[in-house]
Amino acid sequence: MKPFLPFSALLLLLVAGCSKAPPPPYDSDANRLLLASLQAMQTESLDDAIGNLERLQALRPEYALPHVLLQQSYETEAITAATRHLAEGEGDLERAVDEIEGAMIELGATPRIEAERNRLQALSQVLAYRTAGPYHDSSDWNTALLTLPAPEELGADADLYREWIRSERRELVALEDIEKRRQVDSIIRDIDRAILLASWTDLAAAIVKLQQLDPQHPVALAESATSLSFYGKATTENEIALFLMFQNGDPARRTAIAELMVPRLPRSATGRRLRVMSAFQQGYLLSAVIGLDKLVSLHPEANIAGLRRRLDAAIAEPQNAPWPSLRGILTPIYRLQEYP
Repeated sequence: MKPFLPFSALLLLLVAGCSKAPPPPYDSDANRLLLASLQAMQTESLDDAIGNLERLQALRPEYALPHVLLQQSYETEAITAATRHLAEGEGDLERAVDEIEGAMIELGATPRIEAERNRLQALSQVLAYRTAGPYHDSSDWNTALLTLPAPEELGADADLYREWIRSERRELVALEDIEKRRQVDSIIRDIDRAILLASWTDLAAAIVKLQQLDPQHPVALAESATSLSFYGKATTENEIALFLMFQNGDPARRTAIAELMVPRLPRSATGRRLRVMSAFQQGYLLSAVIGLDKLVSLHPEANIAGLRRRLDAAIAEPQNAPWPSLRGILTPIYRLQEYP
């Protein structure tokens, strides 16, 4: 900031300072000091300007202009010193604040000094924010961002500060996405385990949590899905979605899911359970028995009591005894040859 006033303002101050009395006789010393002061201010030689203005004020205390220029020069001196402290090494914000606080005591809370103090306070808030980081929790990061000052408080650095804030918020959004993905993955694991253990209350609670967190998730949309094409890829999420659709579907829907699952290599405990159910749905009882045994061998904690009862009851029916035909034996074995 230039430490001098426009020429028109200088003229007004000269007139105002001399309006109460007739102009004094020509004073070569005063004029010389004034000219030297203005030249020093023009070249930003602050020490010379202050020295000349102090001598001029002592020589002609009735002049208003030296007082105004001297006040402005003192302010510039304090602000320059504060800026110099900030520029030293990693920046000494505390010394810069002390410099401005001292200027406020000596010069009063002038608009320039007040603005500089506000800027330094804003920088202190930014420094505290940076010192507390990096932030690994989006909630903490959001809270920290609320402590930052408004861009207008940074003065000339406002535009640069705005861009930095935008960058911080982009990184925060990325962290929120990562956290959401982790939460979704955790819920999917809970759902997979609830199905494995046949814990239907836990399953319902986990699905509600998922629907609240990510309403567009394939599992969250499973009960209202009208097509199976979206769930064609063998993933844990798709297998859970197909399981839910199978559980709540009509016979035609169950048959379609069974045809999709029987030849598929499952990726999850839910997928293995659904494959057993699908084999049972299609009448491949031997495949269902083999699949159930495989499920238990991979997941000893699995709750298969209900599945086992239905299989035992089906096998005990006359049309399924005493032994399946050779075709009935080979077909399910062929379908299960790639079963993990």
